[in-house]
Amino acid sequence: MLPRWRRLWVSAAVVIFSWSVAVPPALAQPSAGVAGEEARKNEARAHFQRGLELSDEQAWDAAYAEYVTSIGIYPTKAATKNAALCLRMMHRYAESLDMLESFTHFSNLTPEDRSFADREMRDLKRFVGQLVVNDAVGGAQISVDGGDRGKTPLSGPLRVTAGSHVVRAFKPGFAPFERQLVIAGGQTVTVDVKLEAITQGGRLRVVDQTDSHAQVLVDGAAVGTAPWEGAVGAGTHTAALKGEGALGTQPVSVPVKLNETATITLSPEPLEAQLRVEPTPASAMTALDGVTLGRGVWEGPVRQGDHKVEVADEGFLSSQQNVRLDKGARKVIAVQLERDPNSPLWRTMHPPHIFLEAQAAAPLFPSLGGDLSGGCSGGCSPGFALGVLGQLRAGYELSSGIGFSIDGGYAWVRQSISSRSDSLLPKGGAPDPGTTSDTLTLQGPIVTASASFHRGEKLTWRGRVGIGAWFANVNDSRSGTYSTTTAIGLNPVTGMRGLPPVTYSVSPVSESVGTVYGALVPEFRVGWRLGDSTEVGFGVQALLALPFSAPHWQPNSQQPVVTGNCPTPANNTCVTDGGAVYSTSSLTGSVVVLIAPELSFTYSL
Repeated sequence: MLPRWRRLWVSAAVVIFSWSVAVPPALAQPSAGVAGEEARKNEARAHFQRGLELSDEQAWDAAYAEYVTSIGIYPTKAATKNAALCLRMMHRYAESLDMLESFTHFSNLTPEDRSFADREMRDLKRFVGQLVVNDAVGGAQISVDGGDRGKTPLSGPLRVTAGSHVVRAFKPGFAPFERQLVIAGGQTVTVDVKLEAITQGGRLRVVDQTDSHAQVLVDGAAVGTAPWEGAVGAGTHTAALKGEGALGTQPVSVPVKLNETATITLSPEPLEAQLRVEPTPASAMTALDGVTLGRGVWEGPVRQGDHKVEVADEGFLSSQQNVRLDKGARKVIAVQLERDPNSPLWRTMHPPHIFLEAQAAAPLFPSLGGDLSGGCSGGCSPGFALGVLGQLRAGYELSSGIGFSIDGGYAWVRQSISSRSDSLLPKGGAPDPGTTSDTLTLQGPIVTASASFHRGEKLTWRGRVGIGAWFANVNDSRSGTYSTTTAIGLNPVTGMRGLPPVTYSVSPVSESVGTVYGALVPEFRVGWRLGDSTEVGFGVQALLALPFSAPHWQPNSQQPVVTGNCPTPANNTCVTDGGAVYSTSSLTGSVVVLIAPELSFTYSL
């Protein structure tokens, strides 16, 4: 199966050479004669072919530029369709939807074309929201992410791709209006533009040196044709000219003083390259060649050559890139700013605080180590080590997310080992062979000091490392089945020795050893903030426990067990090897490793 983008380009291939004269009314151009029309077709076809080559390389932005150029020279459904697909691949869903609507205006669409357009448009609408702009004053120039969207009152809602957007409104004589919005797919958001008349400010006059009556842009908004003059607020503004074709000027900075008129004379020049800057976060300020352009996405024509792009926002480390654009080039620069850990913004948003935490975990691991697990072979059946770990934690977290805490809890872990080969040791005789079953339990308080690192807003993550001690009681409860030996076999009634072996069972006996383990507890978890003060988390931690003195089963401290099958009182048919003890053995390994899935609840004071 071909990937989605490849299937789309294959579906477009049926129209590669279909340069129909049927064009949508909005794109149609008057005939310039048969020869002129053929020349335009050839030029448009050349750009279209380059677009196909770039699409095959998944260079979507460059391909889009070729298709748009082809449409501008001679509109065709092939170029329009492929331009819409490029926009989709660049996640510019609202623009892709608009382009597909232009595609449906061609009169020579096949049923397959219409089916394709309907299907794609239905799918795109899932990722497109609507923006309703209300302006009580009227006549304000509206821009979204630096793109001109018309004057108020607008004819209807504006389509925007789901995500963060910066909406601006500009009208001469009024202070600019700016609002940052987050719009989800399928959502309609209303913004009420509130323009305030400038009572104290200055005036800006923009002159076209060539007297070409070019359009004047002030702070990115079209305000009229040159020469133009209007009231603006005191401060620094940008001015630019937009003339016929590629003629225009890049934005320049113009300082305006209170109650004074600032005059700037601009001369249109060929701007034969296109630049688009997409900053993250969307509120970041973009500057081109030292001229501040505004917040959010900026797109516009620039002169060919070298340029400097700067992006900055409060609380983030600024970014600076040098870019070279050749004639006809189109480039998209996506800038992801990194958070500045020393910014007071984050100290305000995440002030230092005390936190309290409760945590429940379920430790597990294949083995606790030691001679018990190490001697389990053949018919022996080792069970998983399973347990419960509960902890309470109190700590202090800095604005940077670094935290320190004291942790206290209780751990209980148990492992069962069945039918391991073993023997009892009668006094003064040969061992009684058999199998032993053990129930090994470790339990006791655990205390650690921890350092952690905590990041994230709604969805968070935390890494932690704790060092301390586990004051454990290690208990081994043993039982088993064994056989007497003919070398000792004795009947206590008759006094007869060397009797044939008998099989007997031993009831559980236990050994408890107090052991201190050094504890290393690394942890990682993700969390979800339920509010300003509470957070729930899920993660995993490891408990690496190293005993200062390894716990052992000690025969000398054990009460001897009675061997054989003699009842009380004994009869003249029973056999015994007398009292016996278990041999010495280590109960846990030199390192006990436990992995514990966990749930946590954190409360910040």
